[in-house]
Amino acid sequence: VQALAEVLRLVLRLLGHLACELGAPSQGRRLVSRALGMFDEIGQDHGQAQCEVVIGEIDYYLGDHARARGFLTSASERFLKAGDWLGRAQCLLLQGWVEQAGGSPAFARELLRTARADFDAIGYRLGLAQCDITLAHADHREGNLDAARTTALIARQSFRDLANPRGEAACERLLAMSALDAGHVEIAESHAKTAGAIFARLADPWGE
Repeated sequence: VQALAEVLRLVLRLLGHLACELGAPSQGRRLVSRALGMFDEIGQDHGQAQCEVVIGEIDYYLGDHARARGFLTSASERFLKAGDWLGRAQCLLLQGWVEQAGGSPAFARELLRTARADFDAIGYRLGLAQCDITLAHADHREGNLDAARTTALIARQSFRDLANPRGEAACERLLAMSALDAGHVEIAESHAKTAGAIFARLADPWGE
């Protein structure tokens, strides 16, 4: 019975994450919240942290940055306590997203650099690529279009090497934005169409 309960908790968390990826974040949040409650009942900190980081990501997508910040801070502390450096680095990455969108850009860069160093220390290449594209977004927001383009191209190659089409599409989208802001409309359109085609192939309504 205990084993089945554990599987159910994990399944709820994963279903919640998938719902968010497929453009149904509110439904996904309800599922992960149920899993969080179950982990809370048995006092399993690591399971709670895994749920909290997903809820924090969903809240970020829903635009509730204050609530996202709270869940991600809690998850980061739990991961640190459990010695899960990958989980903590993922929290720092997401916290960087939150601060970049609705907080302090300078603090966002600090979080992202720390996350990148942690990902590098454990050899997690996907995390490195995710940090790079997020830092490229920071450059774009600050009007440093050349730096944004250069970093986005590096990240795009990393995502291609890792066979991660969602990350590749995110890079194409940022390349389109940077090209448009630089006045290169045809190049921007080409990148946007490439991103749209990848998201369509993934059946990702959020990306489309």
